[in-house]
Amino acid sequence: MLIGELAARSSVSTRALRHYEKLGMLQSKRGENGYRNYGQEAVEWVKSIHFLLSSGLNLATIAEILPTLMGNKCALDDDSVRAAIERESGKIVARMEKMAHSHQVLSKALEKGLLRRPGT
Repeated sequence: MLIGELAARSSVSTRALRHYEKLGMLQSKRGENGYRNYGQEAVEWVKSIHFLLSSGLNLATIAEILPTLMGNKCALDDDSVRAAIERESGKIVARMEKMAHSHQVLSKALEKGLLRRPGT
């Protein structure tokens, strides 16, 4: 299928598809006319990329684990895949803790009607 059809079937822009291909997450073959041709499995790969993005993983991590995930029907029995997901999960927890602190500071500021640095 051509890139436009893949974009329509996966609800992803052609620009994003080209980016995924550049990152090595998606494969195409070039026709004689230079157009990208994707296999039917590309739809599932793109949907998997978007699922992983929505779960909080970044593109670099997805590029690292996607071939293994897709090769074993998304089972998390590969040590390197589990380690990558655990690493990213830890980063998400750290960001959540920072956001909770920010929320607490802003809530107190609204409560007091003041927003100033501590000690001033």
